[in-house]
Amino acid sequence: MKNSILIFGFIFFSSYLLGQNTKETVMSASLPISIKWADHLSGNFSFHLFHSIECEAWCYEYNGTDFIEVNRLSKDRFHCYTLESPSTHCSLVLDILRDSCYATIDLNSVSPGGSVTFYCIKGTITIDQKLLKKGKMKAVFSFDFENKENPEQPIYWKGKIYSGINRN
Repeated sequence: MKNSILIFGFIFFSSYLLGQNTKETVMSASLPISIKWADHLSGNFSFHLFHSIECEAWCYEYNGTDFIEVNRLSKDRFHCYTLESPSTHCSLVLDILRDSCYATIDLNSVSPGGSVTFYCIKGTITIDQKLLKKGKMKAVFSFDFENKENPEQPIYWKGKIYSGINRN
């Protein structure tokens, strides 16, 4: 019985981790945001000692996140996504290709049939180019997303990223 509980716990935890959003954004569906490159991005990034993102957002089923995964897919392409939690069911997804960033929010709703992707309609992102070359993503961003369900309620995500870069 004890082994069955341990095996079930391991399978449940593994499926939760593997269920995190790792799919790539469909670039043609999101407005490309031109990246502003900086040699030294100033500002307070002290939050990075324990977290990789500091952000503020409004989206359905969003209750905060402190972690973003940054993956290098090739020399000039990166795929980034925030981690979901038991109380946050949406993920900010950034596909960075050369000098453009394509942002989406993937909502993995707990409601049946409620999963949806929100596409960026305007925004800014500035990335520290020197740190990027050293394997660190340091950025400041602000994105607005189309809300077809309720156009009067703006969907946004803004904040700072300071994260190591994984190589795929």
